[in-house]
Amino acid sequence: MRRRKHWSRQLSVVGHEMRVLVVWLESYEDNTTFPACELIAELNGSAATQPQEKDIFIIFVHALQSGLFRIHLRGGTSSSGRISMATPLVDGMVVSRRSLGSLVRQTTINMHRRRRLDTDVYQPPHVKRRLKIQDIASKYRNKMAGPEFYTALFADLNQEKESIV
Repeated sequence: MRRRKHWSRQLSVVGHEMRVLVVWLESYEDNTTFPACELIAELNGSAATQPQEKDIFIIFVHALQSGLFRIHLRGGTSSSGRISMATPLVDGMVVSRRSLGSLVRQTTINMHRRRRLDTDVYQPPHVKRRLKIQDIASKYRNKMAGPEFYTALFADLNQEKESIV
């Protein structure tokens, strides 16, 4: 039996907190009267920190009589004022029961990634690594010519061998 490795990492909060709600609708018309802000405020426990409409992304799922599911997306407006496309689910899409779970999960992940990339202070991991490497290199830089470098390198090795023996 293979043992699962549990990885943990500290997540940094960048910009506003984003909430994604997955809502089951018995009647498709109920999506127009869904109280998203009030629900989030109740879950947070205080009405003082009312989330903004752009920070709430809602995926409505409505079961059709054919056994398929109709999807309606609301929220997640970008700075240009239009709803961000968070593929693979698109507003008005009809999906099967088999693919519903994975599509909702992937759409939620994509919305969070999109929101994080829209912030001004976000730096991708490769940029953070490059900046850290440059910082370490400038901190410990020792300018030497080629022969001096090799002499210092092998002199350190010889001293280590003598201290071991």
